[in-house]
Amino acid sequence: VSRMPVVVNATEFKQRFGAYVEHAQKEPVEITRSGRSSAVLLSADEFRRMREHEDKYWAMLAEEAKRGGFAGTEESAEWLAEGMRRCDLHEEA
Repeated sequence: VSRMPVVVNATEFKQRFGAYVEHAQKEPVEITRSGRSSAVLLSADEFRRMREHEDKYWAMLAEEAKRGGFAGTEESAEWLAEGMRRCDLHEEA
């Protein structure tokens, strides 16, 4: 569920820090400086949830890349080792 954050300027945020930390347990708190967005305070649970989604997203992209013919970890290591052996042989000649 996407929620619109409460917007507060940095001075008020500093003055009422505890209240905004409490508020962030329910919805994000956007902090502004000079009228521009500067930071967002989230609950720890919301932050973890976002990180989990990000991890799943990157895992999905990695799996798609693997299916699409990109080299996996082992294949990449073998390719690099072979390239280094060729460089060593070339330098010796």
